[in-house]
Amino acid sequence: MLDMDDAITRYRAASQANDIVRPWLALTLFALVLGPKVARRPAAVWRALKPA
Repeated sequence: MLDMDDAITRYRAASQANDIVRPWLALTLFALVLGPKVARRPAAVWRALKPA
């Protein structure tokens, strides 16, 4: 982030644990919520993946 004089005011390292854990956690929770719904209707997944 730059201040009024275009100087860097805050620096964050590129490889923090949160950069890996947060997207993984969100994807895992999304799969846990959606998984049972998709398991009830697997034909819908096959229709979606079928070529047009």
